[in-house]
Amino acid sequence: MRIKKNNCLYYSAIGLLTKRGEKLKAKRILHNSIDILSKEYGIHSSNILLDISKKLSRAVEIRKLTVKKSTYFVPFPLKSSRRRFLFSKELYFGIKSNSERVSASNKLTDYMLSYLLKKGVNFNKKTETVAEILKYRSNTHYRW
Repeated sequence: MRIKKNNCLYYSAIGLLTKRGEKLKAKRILHNSIDILSKEYGIHSSNILLDISKKLSRAVEIRKLTVKKSTYFVPFPLKSSRRRFLFSKELYFGIKSNSERVSASNKLTDYMLSYLLKKGVNFNKKTETVAEILKYRSNTHYRW
């Protein structure tokens, strides 16, 4: 498997998968799942994380603001670092939400495959966020 050294998605995923300082174990989990996907489904290994992040990423996030004892839901644009964090958090959630007694790399492979096939558990989250943005777009003037 060949991953570019400047791939921020890769390093953010490694950072969130690391437990108790065992970075080598986190790398092994991610490498195994990427290798399985690239061999079985013919997807190039360097494009897997990028494809999944495109399907998961959002450009806007809804936050709750309180102004003069009133609460408003306001859409905020996301920076690239926040997008990477949310992507890594989603991968971590995919491992933790699966309660089967299989290895973490198999859990991550199943989760990543479900997003590649557009059948993910939270795949509709992006469309739900767009609906919320349209609903609360009149509150954008509260973003000072």
